Amino acid sequence: IIRFIWKNLSQFKMIVRLIPIEETIAKIVDDLGIGDRDIPFESMVEWINSGLRRIGAYDQFESKKERVKIVDYRGELPADFYRVDSTQYLEPHKIGHNTITVAYKTGTINLPYLAMPVDERGYPFVPEEQVFQEALLWLVASKLALRGELKNDKLTFDYCDTRWRRFMLSARAEAN
Repeated sequence: IIRFIWKNLSQFKMIVRLIPIEETIAKIVDDLGIGDRDIPFESMVEWINSGLRRIGAYDQFESKKERVKIVDYRGELPADFYRVDSTQYLEPHKIGHNTITVAYKTGTINLPYLAMPVDERGYPFVPEEQVFQEALLWLVASKLALRGELKNDKLTFDYCDTRWRRFMLSARAEAN
């Protein structure tokens, strides 16, 4: 059995390396031929962060655990919270408005959750995998096309958005 698993392990992909967001942005700028124009860096960071959340593959997040104080059935979620790690937490709960609501009035819970890995500035790290890079390229291209900032007539919003959606689903499937 162990030989079978080891032999077939190459079929399973996982996220091995996370890179700084600047590397992804530099590749996108180069691929789209944006060149020396003003690069909407902060917008790109926001778009990429949103895109990574939309991809939402389990393996792209860090698994964390934090003690959350419960007062009047509610506790405040950690700032880097993405979602409850349901593989480790089975207690009935409701998430909403940066809080977790539970069935008891006071106490604490050990909340296992998934968090977006970020650098010291709060910028997200990006999986180095090619399908993630392609997905984010097309997401940024769709946003720039919507603004009318792409000079290539073939790169319309609809074209870029369709490619973003396809690669987004592929990134999620490949990582999961």
